[in-house]
Amino acid sequence: ILNYSGDFESKIKFLSEKFAASERGQKGIADLAEVVSLLGNFNATTDHLDFSISLARGLAYYTGCIFEVKINNVAIGSVSGGGRYDNLTAVFDSKDKSSGVGFSFGIDRIYDAMEELQLFPKETTAASTVLIAHLEKEGFRYGMKIAQAFREKGIACEIYPDAVKVKKQMEYADRKKIPFVVVIGPEEVASESLTLKKMETGNQLKLSFEEIATAIQLYNKV
Repeated sequence: ILNYSGDFESKIKFLSEKFAASERGQKGIADLAEVVSLLGNFNATTDHLDFSISLARGLAYYTGCIFEVKINNVAIGSVSGGGRYDNLTAVFDSKDKSSGVGFSFGIDRIYDAMEELQLFPKETTAASTVLIAHLEKEGFRYGMKIAQAFREKGIACEIYPDAVKVKKQMEYADRKKIPFVVVIGPEEVASESLTLKKMETGNQLKLSFEEIATAIQLYNKV
């Protein structure tokens, strides 16, 4: 049953025949067919609907039709999901036996999909002027102090959350169009100097924090 393929109508017909002797099965199929029929009132067509026999969500939670929402032409899976639940409110108030339909969105998944489809306006892609890249735990701790110092000077910055290879951190900055990267390794922690890289040219310089802050403030004024 789970491997059956076909269009929406053929799947409904197939299941109706398979569950012909099941009153509960017939009710579920009828509910599903009614939902699709009602969607037609909103000019929705089966071109945008796919009936997955194998889809399952919280079997002890939902009591009717369930659904998931997927964005076409992106690698990520569903970005939203939900379904029908009867008498769920009775869990909180035994006298209230209201029914309803609920769903939720995955904000992080929507963000990833928008990024993959390049839907963000160009002016919002570079929210930070500086990325702080680090090589180990001490570099991360020192980087947190530097990040705070940048912010106190009105310079938008972020620190890479993981101690991964510098190449990966640079790729992140390039993808986010962050113009400057401050690299903090053991040498920088010991000397309290910083390595500044300008992403556009690839040039790197050893500078003090104040020198870097002044240079970036001048850059922001251009």
